[in-house]
Amino acid sequence: MRRMAGLIPLMIALVLIEKTAHSGRMAADPTTLFWWVAGTLGLWWLVCAGSSWLLAKLSANSQAPTAAGVHTQRMHQLLARWDMLVQTLALGIFAWFCYYLGWSRFTAYYSLALAPWAVLQCIHWWCLALPVRTLTGTRWTRWSFLSHQVRFSLLPLTIALPVLDLCVLFARRSGLEASPFFAQHMALINILGALLLALALVGLLPWLLVRLWHASPMPAGPVHDDLVAACLRAGVRVAGILSWPVGGGRAYNAMVMGVLPRLRYVLFTADLLRDFPREERLAVLGHELGHARYRHLWIYLLFAAVTAIASWLVREPLERVVDVVFQHVPAGFAVEPDLRAVVIALLLLGIQWRLLFGWLSRVCERQADLAGAELAGEGDQRQGAMAMQCALGNVARLSGTDPRAPSWRHHSIAQRIDFLTLVADDQQVAVNHHRLVRRTVLGLLVCVLGLAVLAWMFRQM
Repeated sequence: MRRMAGLIPLMIALVLIEKTAHSGRMAADPTTLFWWVAGTLGLWWLVCAGSSWLLAKLSANSQAPTAAGVHTQRMHQLLARWDMLVQTLALGIFAWFCYYLGWSRFTAYYSLALAPWAVLQCIHWWCLALPVRTLTGTRWTRWSFLSHQVRFSLLPLTIALPVLDLCVLFARRSGLEASPFFAQHMALINILGALLLALALVGLLPWLLVRLWHASPMPAGPVHDDLVAACLRAGVRVAGILSWPVGGGRAYNAMVMGVLPRLRYVLFTADLLRDFPREERLAVLGHELGHARYRHLWIYLLFAAVTAIASWLVREPLERVVDVVFQHVPAGFAVEPDLRAVVIALLLLGIQWRLLFGWLSRVCERQADLAGAELAGEGDQRQGAMAMQCALGNVARLSGTDPRAPSWRHHSIAQRIDFLTLVADDQQVAVNHHRLVRRTVLGLLVCVLGLAVLAWMFRQM
């Protein structure tokens, strides 16, 4: 089943916290706030449990011998859409908590402020285990499914929250938050702080995650030795090749983490190593190593710097335009200034990450597919492209994913397979795509320099 990516919902939740923390609306008193949040979470549990029970019944019917395969495929699509809908509703409820009830004003730190959204997510995952287990036939329990989702979807993205809380604590205790300099340059300080935090996490997060995920060194043997030799052929140094425990149902996944060779790890799930033949294992490994080989993480950080500066520059002019527009709105349809600020922030977030970063990520993922085909083919372009195609097809088949299901960070599996068909027939296709990535990086470099100059000139005005 295709899941909604954890990055976008978490970023939306953090924007809601940031933009409503100093709202001028009257917040509910602590007792009323507690009962509203507790009651809503209880009702949310009942809705998720009832809906999941119904979806499990529909999934069981789709698995009946008389049911055609198309019914199973439709159930996978239905579960994916339900997952998207529920996570969107969870964000809507959390926005109500923060804006209308004043949850973000009542709580002082990010970790506590994010807690209701995290609980909404966990309740959804706990209940969703039932229809997923029924549809896929895997051995997921509710606890193992929830643990898997939290460990691999939520934990990597929320691990920075305690650091942010410490920064908030320091700013308040030291008096920095109330200083005129901090107030005048708060947006710029936030941008620089976020970039420094991102750099620190890029270096140290892999070491921490492999321990939180309980990843262990892959046992010595022919498979391990073959993968180590393949890393050497690809020219990518790694600190180790690890086994990635799932603790529940089947999972066909691999990952490379880290930009520093001494803290760079390649992780494979046991299901993938067991069920994929050698050529397809090499294709998957080559794809993951391709991210390190072509420095995609550094490209993403460069993109984050560009869009952060651009958002800072356009936010104030955009707010003026919105204010002018809403001056002509009838009084009964007027939107409060605090709410308009939230809408503008979410609009910029959607453009920055869902649209622009989505395109950049798909470009880099396609380049990683080329790296996978190159490693698996060992000099034979057609053979490598076919191995990468087979690996992608097996991921879809064994994990129960619809090959045509769209992905905001990847192309659909069907589109990736079609692209590799073009690569197998014409080497120039791969050459052109590598050129596109190089031009994109050059464009980002020009943009970050130009925007930095504009930002400096803007501050001097």
